[in-house]
Amino acid sequence: MPSNLHFISSQIPFWLQKGWISEQTAQEMLAHYEVEAAKHQPTNWGYIIMGILGAVLIGSGIILIFAHNWDDFSRATKTVLCFLPLIAAQIIYGYAFFKKSDSVAWTESTAAFLMLMLASCMALISQTYNLPGTMNDFVFVWSLLTIPLLYLSNATLVCILYLCLISSWALGAGTHGESVWYWALLLAALPHLWKNLRVLQKGYVSKQFVGFGDRARANLLGWALVLTFTAAIHNVFENRIQLNWLMGDAIIFAFLYMVGKQFFGQEKSMWLRPFQTTAIAGIFILSMVLTFKWYSGNISFEEWFAGRNYTSTATWINFAILLLAVITLKALAIRFWKQGKQVNYLLLSFPTLVLISIFIALSTNDFWARALFNLYIFVWGLYYVNEGIKHQLVALVNAGTFFLATLLIVRFFDSDLDFLLKGIAFVVIGVGFLTANYVLTKRLKKING
Repeated sequence: MPSNLHFISSQIPFWLQKGWISEQTAQEMLAHYEVEAAKHQPTNWGYIIMGILGAVLIGSGIILIFAHNWDDFSRATKTVLCFLPLIAAQIIYGYAFFKKSDSVAWTESTAAFLMLMLASCMALISQTYNLPGTMNDFVFVWSLLTIPLLYLSNATLVCILYLCLISSWALGAGTHGESVWYWALLLAALPHLWKNLRVLQKGYVSKQFVGFGDRARANLLGWALVLTFTAAIHNVFENRIQLNWLMGDAIIFAFLYMVGKQFFGQEKSMWLRPFQTTAIAGIFILSMVLTFKWYSGNISFEEWFAGRNYTSTATWINFAILLLAVITLKALAIRFWKQGKQVNYLLLSFPTLVLISIFIALSTNDFWARALFNLYIFVWGLYYVNEGIKHQLVALVNAGTFFLATLLIVRFFDSDLDFLLKGIAFVVIGVGFLTANYVLTKRLKKING
């Protein structure tokens, strides 16, 4: 039983003795906490993993068995064989749904097996009747048919596979605005994701009983969502249009940072903060790219809305989504400011800096646009080093030092300085990095004494 459940249940006899609650209320409360405790027993991850692997292997084996003598069967026999694994998977999943709903291993393995058998049935039917279509069409239909399973099973693996499917579909979609349907596919999964990610909100945790398994699931889904999302949006935002992907990536990374503060803001480790970690990495990489090259010759506001090689409808949809993202991150920033929560305004200012640098590159010279992002990374690195020392956080000092070192090393390679001077500079940077770590680690040992 989780500690908070154990504490409350242990206090019920005392409350009853004092007359604060009635005997009926006490019995109802005890029954309720027993049910909640049963739900939050320690999760056996070994059973879950073995169940999932077993389902995948069985599904793959069935496909290979059918493939062995497939050409020898008649079309009618092939049709029956196409649906048999799917029907069997539905029966097995039905048993798990009605009889083993409290078992994570059963839920995960049977849901994954049903999802794989669905794809197998679709592929075999397409091959049997020579149905037209591309691999991307197949992935799109498979994604659509998986949506009901998301809500029936509430299985982590099914959700992760679905996010991978829609991301791969968006990356393989055509270059005429077809990938904009990614937003509809993602929207279909948002209620499911919201239900599972919100357990990490501080206010929710204080009111509900959240076990380790729920937190691990939410963190895993967070990583799956943010990684597949960042992979897909570059194509969804029509990466052939420089202005579109520059502003699109800048806004989305700032948006991910604020959403991460909302859901994963209480976590200390970078591995437990998928949204913030991805946002920081994305902003840093894009900033470093913009210190090298600017696309002043290809940036055009007219092309954004009147391009010849894509549909303007798709662009307006993307524009509306980016506008909604800006409004959301601004609203969250105001909310955090009123609540007194710490927010890194350097990250929030990134989209504004990108827009300013675009105007600079268009009106004068891209040299000043590149200089702006050199200064941005330099200030960002100093900020992290200062905050790390102030709050005794070695990881933050390391991050700031890494930013500064990367910027200086890249600029030295990019300059015409003598190799001797470059070598001396690298040694000085390395010594400074090791010294900062040594001093801060020693100070922390003294504090923790």
